Amino acid sequence: MWVYTSSFRSERYIKWLFFFYGVKFDGIVNGDRHMREVQRNNKTTLPQKLPNRYRISLHVDDETIVCAMGRQYGYRTYQLEAQDDDWEEKIIARAEEIRRLDFGDADAHNDKES
Repeated sequence: MWVYTSSFRSERYIKWLFFFYGVKFDGIVNGDRHMREVQRNNKTTLPQKLPNRYRISLHVDDETIVCAMGRQYGYRTYQLEAQDDDWEEKIIARAEEIRRLDFGDADAHNDKES
């Protein structure tokens, strides 16, 4: 699990913020890292988030524009809605859908061989 934020808060601050919830990350991309590693010297301004540059399979965001950019720039998204009590189940379902698309349904294949 990664955090990809356009915020320029430090990685240390972000880790500390989520530490209290028991969340640990595989990676953190903040505004500084994005500018340094993604935007770099590109003359064309790139979107504020490009999760596929970090091999992130699913980007969850509440901003419509970030999710719309996913279609244009080739990354998969799930858009959080303001009032959605079932968001956890929906994100897990979307992640499972992506896993099946990327890797096939290995479980179903293994069940057939048993």
